[in-house]
Amino acid sequence: MKKILLILVTTFFLISNLAALASDPGPPKEKEWKGKGEKIEFQSMPILTIKDFLNGVVPEKRNTIWGTLNFPANAPDKNVPVVVLLHGMGGIHESAEFWLSALNSMGLATFMVDSNWARRKCKKDSNLKKDIKWCAAANRGMNRVIDGYGALELLSKHPRIDPKRIGCLGNSLGARGCLYLNVKRFQKM
Repeated sequence: MKKILLILVTTFFLISNLAALASDPGPPKEKEWKGKGEKIEFQSMPILTIKDFLNGVVPEKRNTIWGTLNFPANAPDKNVPVVVLLHGMGGIHESAEFWLSALNSMGLATFMVDSNWARRKCKKDSNLKKDIKWCAAANRGMNRVIDGYGALELLSKHPRIDPKRIGCLGNSLGARGCLYLNVKRFQKM
């Protein structure tokens, strides 16, 4: 019975990921996502190649990126659990609205991180341009890890958020970012 359940769950996630890939609009749009909620800026790194990331190269320059914080209706004034949402290579698309609504209806706050918009001009960087078709492919999701850590640090200090109940949900490269947040090697970098 457990084996059948595991197969069904795995099949469901495989099909949902394939459907998400099929509906992926491609490179980041030239329009900033304007989700509802409080827009909060924080510092992250510019585009890094996977080689630089794994070698611990820390550029002096920083990028200001942001996320949109949404609280559920009737949320208490403090100790609200939150889920950080990290999008895939194609940027934030319509499915994000579903997750924001679903998580908020469960009593969870959400923080939708926009990793692409602030980095949309990386195509003009001649070092990256020859290696990749567009920005997010350069790092294979490694910037999502850095953005995830930035979001965790920011939210752990927010007066309404419970710092012991912060989760992460990602799509595509964002899922890789959420997964790698738990890798001890990256936590030490």
